[in-house]
Amino acid sequence: KRQCFGRLPDTLLLQLKRFEFDYDAMTKFKVNDYLQFPTELDMKPYTRQGLHEAEAEQGRARPSGDSQSFETFPDEYFQYTLRGVVIHVGTAESGHYYS
Repeated sequence: KRQCFGRLPDTLLLQLKRFEFDYDAMTKFKVNDYLQFPTELDMKPYTRQGLHEAEAEQGRARPSGDSQSFETFPDEYFQYTLRGVVIHVGTAESGHYYS
């Protein structure tokens, strides 16, 4: 089973889960691992159209009777440029956000 996007928004907001729960200590903690992200993001591989095209290239496309119809978009539609980052300073229990 998988999930993918059918349509993408004009502005894409992504929030990463940077807190976890330690069942041994029974406490929540902040994940402070280094995280690097691109300034340009191509979302096509995560869309219905992108998955369909990838499967067709690999010869795994579903028969036309089985596939659902969907809109197709030009490649520019899937491109996003990073506009901002929000950073949390503090612990899992308290802190501040800044951008």
